[in-house]
Amino acid sequence: MKIWLPLVGSPAVEFTSHNIVLPDGEQTRPSARPVRDLGETRAILRTMRLAFAGRDHAKVRIADLGCLEGGYSVELARAGYETLGIEGRDENFACCEYVGERVGLSNLRFACDDVRNLEEHGTFDAVLCIGLLYHLDEPSAFLEMLGRRTRRLVMVQTHYATDLVSEGYPLGEWTTHEDRRGRWYSEIAEDGDAGDLMANRWASVRNRGSFWLEKRELVQAIRDAGFDLAYEQYDFVDDCVTDDYVERYSRSMFVGVRTDDLAA
Repeated sequence: MKIWLPLVGSPAVEFTSHNIVLPDGEQTRPSARPVRDLGETRAILRTMRLAFAGRDHAKVRIADLGCLEGGYSVELARAGYETLGIEGRDENFACCEYVGERVGLSNLRFACDDVRNLEEHGTFDAVLCIGLLYHLDEPSAFLEMLGRRTRRLVMVQTHYATDLVSEGYPLGEWTTHEDRRGRWYSEIAEDGDAGDLMANRWASVRNRGSFWLEKRELVQAIRDAGFDLAYEQYDFVDDCVTDDYVERYSRSMFVGVRTDDLAA
């Protein structure tokens, strides 16, 4: 595991997804919409404000799991929350280091680690799991672990299994895994090796196959992890009527809240 520390000079990094607007106006990926303006970012911050109303943001600790290039982590830290972004790939982590150095926020940290080691990083008030769960081979066990390390809120933006073929994601037949219904997705080609897996900056870190839960199973898994309030949050899309993102990709935002802590 590596912990982010200030760098001397600017590393050569290539951003594949997150366009982060830096303090001097530089954009890390100008061809993309800035992370601060994304529907997901706005939805996340709305939920954070609701879940922690009246709390000092500086005393709310967040983990951004599989943070990729650090975009969501930066915006959470800019909103005042104590934020730890965890990323498992060296190439992506280099982007996090670059961004961390440039934004210079004392409440922002990054760690290069497998997200399955979250318990080694302590306990959090909220956990962000954006674009990650569908890259794991034991999603139910992972959610159970989040339940052990999250005091109040978990936000999961993920694909889920349906009868339809998701665009760009060919799935296996319906089956049962971890006592839950879903379908398998192959992270690499059948003849691929570990090197091919690590070369894909958007793939899983070590598992060749990932298990996509059926939507109802996903919601129940969140509840069974200890988040007694579980719901689907739609405000990350621009228009619920005309924007078919959820249906086209079988992907949405799911929120779990521990209500026994709401009075704290």
